[in-house]
Amino acid sequence: GYLLDWMHRGEVDVAVLYDPRMARSLRSRPLLLENLFLIGPPDAGFSTVRAVSFASLAGKRLLLPSIKHGLRIIVERCATDAG
Repeated sequence: GYLLDWMHRGEVDVAVLYDPRMARSLRSRPLLLENLFLIGPPDAGFSTVRAVSFASLAGKRLLLPSIKHGLRIIVERCATDAG
């Protein structure tokens, strides 16, 4: 992406990325850990108290960022890992 290109060209000193595997040639450290929230109407059928499994989302129409967005890449990878 643009941020990694700018880093490699020396145009910026540091960048914030979702996935450090995209920057293997650079040093990365965790900046923060964050929770992701599933948002839906009250009758969506998922618990508001505990975490939601990816398996429970099968067949649901899910709104995600664009294909190249880091968050979408992470969500798709987790869904694939979950089966």
